[in-house]
Amino acid sequence: MIPIPGVTQARLVMAGITVALIVVALGWFGLHERHVEVRKLEKREAIVEKQADAGTEANIVKAAVAARGAEDDRRAIDAYIAAHPAEPVRMCDQDGGRPQGVRQVSAPVAASAGHGAGPAAVPAVLGRDEAGGKDGTDVGPGVDAILRATEALDILYRERQRRQ
Repeated sequence: MIPIPGVTQARLVMAGITVALIVVALGWFGLHERHVEVRKLEKREAIVEKQADAGTEANIVKAAVAARGAEDDRRAIDAYIAAHPAEPVRMCDQDGGRPQGVRQVSAPVAASAGHGAGPAAVPAVLGRDEAGGKDGTDVGPGVDAILRATEALDILYRERQRRQ
């Protein structure tokens, strides 16, 4: 070793120990800060999980209420349908092969002249009911199917509104 004036062996050892303690203190402080940050993150995650659980529970309750409301709506509609059975809806074949209330279209109306000529005639819906021998086709089942589909969509829409 090169001798430094005014520095003794004891002073060098003390300086080395001091530098070593500073390095250890800085390392410990860095580890401590990392541990503190990890604990803060864990606390934040716990808060977020609690909020998510509370939101999930609220959504489950809303979904249960909405499902119960939809089931009540379905029962009410089924009860109404049971109390009011569907009657036949017939397309009448009168007045020389044309359905009643439907006129022949021969020329475009002045108000719709730019929209195309349209069909030459509205075709008649013809048929006979096998059971009763009455004129006209029974379109009641088709109308009933359309109404039931509309009611189902209405129930789904109301259920979705209840969930929000």
